[in-house]
Amino acid sequence: MNLFTVIAIVLVLAAAAAYVNERFLKLPSAIGVMLAAASFSLILLLLDAVGAVDDTWAINMITGIDFEAVVFRGLLCFLLFAATMQTDSDLLSRSRWPILYLSTVGVLLSALICGTLLWIIINAMGVQLSWIAAMVFGALIAPTDPVAITSIMRRSVTRPEIKSPIIGESMFNDAASIVLFYLVANLAVADTTFTATDVLFGFLWQLVGGVALGLMLGWLGQYLLATAETHSVSVLITIGLVFGGSELSEAIHVSGPTAMVVAGLIIAARGGLSSGDREHPMVNFWSVIDVGLNAVLFVLIGLELLIVVFKWPYFLGGIIAIPIVVTARYVSLFLPWLSLKRWVWIPHSSLLLMTWAGLRGGVSIALALTISEKADFREGFIVMTFVVVIFSLFVQGFTVPTIASHDKNQISRYQRRMGWEE
Repeated sequence: MNLFTVIAIVLVLAAAAAYVNERFLKLPSAIGVMLAAASFSLILLLLDAVGAVDDTWAINMITGIDFEAVVFRGLLCFLLFAATMQTDSDLLSRSRWPILYLSTVGVLLSALICGTLLWIIINAMGVQLSWIAAMVFGALIAPTDPVAITSIMRRSVTRPEIKSPIIGESMFNDAASIVLFYLVANLAVADTTFTATDVLFGFLWQLVGGVALGLMLGWLGQYLLATAETHSVSVLITIGLVFGGSELSEAIHVSGPTAMVVAGLIIAARGGLSSGDREHPMVNFWSVIDVGLNAVLFVLIGLELLIVVFKWPYFLGGIIAIPIVVTARYVSLFLPWLSLKRWVWIPHSSLLLMTWAGLRGGVSIALALTISEKADFREGFIVMTFVVVIFSLFVQGFTVPTIASHDKNQISRYQRRMGWEE
């Protein structure tokens, strides 16, 4: 099957899923599109099981897609840039310290707690699992998904002061999680040794390098846009910036998604888009890109179900992992909250909201699919990741608005304390 045919099939399915969701399901795009795509996959599997159709073509198509490259080098960079063009960069700037903690220390702490708890519980059940292998799962499930979170939080009544750290964290947390994941994944399957200096340098190079590249691209893009005379040229400049920036980040081994977020924030702020003006032509264009690529990503996730082997022990492991993941997320937020609440007061209900709104999605699945074939835990972790992601999107995603509504009544004190009066 040639590349054009694959693209055509995925785009047609994405358009159909987005239409069905908008016309009938009326769910947040991340949930509705994945539900439609997953339903298609399950129907195809059922028809193949009864001999009505042959799903070999679909399986061959999915196995031929490099999910890691598609997500990290393609879709995620475009989606994050599109999100920044629709986000209030001034408000993100106000929340820079919570975002910095959540996207670095918070992710690492969450991964450590999750991996350790999983290791203890799985071994207590009589299944042999090394601590470093458990840390692989902790690292891949730690990052919150920017696409899913942005989709859900935009429809939420959450106050901006709480919403912006949640969205901002999801945009910046890839560097910490990816560096940690590849470190423990290599340690789990090989005799490769890493020093603390290697880990620290790798992390700083990914994060700081991504920020530096983003600053360079942002200032360059802002200058070109300021001197461009037509809207069509301005749009082409931003498209070229994302394509070129993602490839350049891959070549110099820095965080492409981080670079795109920084570049997008600079262009939005310097271009007068910091208030998220949805009537601006540039914002309109990138909102369409956002919707379209969001649909493509979650269609791909739904189609991946065709090649996942859902054995009962793996499924049970995913069920066990759900409360572990939520607990690790809560503890990673609770510890700094406990030590800082006398200076910056945040209601506990907001802490619970930030815990529950930490949705997992395409980022975690992409990392799970890159686990080495030599790892005997690969199939199990892929299924466990899918179970956690499905729970995250369909249970947490549905209930975030309810928790946000409850939290809204308790946030006014926090707003006065921060000086963000309405």
